[in-house]
Amino acid sequence: MKLVAKRISKNSTVQEKEIASIRKYFFVEINKQRFFLSKPLEFAKINISEDECWDKFAIGSVKDHRTRKLSINRIKRIHWITMLIDYITKNNYISPSTDITYNVSGNEHIIYVISEKYKVVIRESNNIMMVVTAFPENI
Repeated sequence: MKLVAKRISKNSTVQEKEIASIRKYFFVEINKQRFFLSKPLEFAKINISEDECWDKFAIGSVKDHRTRKLSINRIKRIHWITMLIDYITKNNYISPSTDITYNVSGNEHIIYVISEKYKVVIRESNNIMMVVTAFPENI
């Protein structure tokens, strides 16, 4: 599986259009019905608005959440979330790639891309699976 980060222009006018397009794709993807381990998969949007859900995945640190500063590094890779989830589920929760790992720790299911240092965390509850975060580490 080849993961490629989206290119985002440094020109602010072009950047706004590119981010708007990525955001639109994000909403289409998170609203598709998906299952993970036979449970419905949700994207941290059950008790929050779609805008708040976007912020959860597109903004980095706690400090940035206060200022609502978007993380370009997160946005460039936001499409990886559903790609990785679909990849793991299609391969029966085993990664054929040595670069992508899938592990369970308590109620957290973690998909990790070693070469990209990218992590997707899915939390399991009694009746649903919830994607709670996804981010590139050390960027």
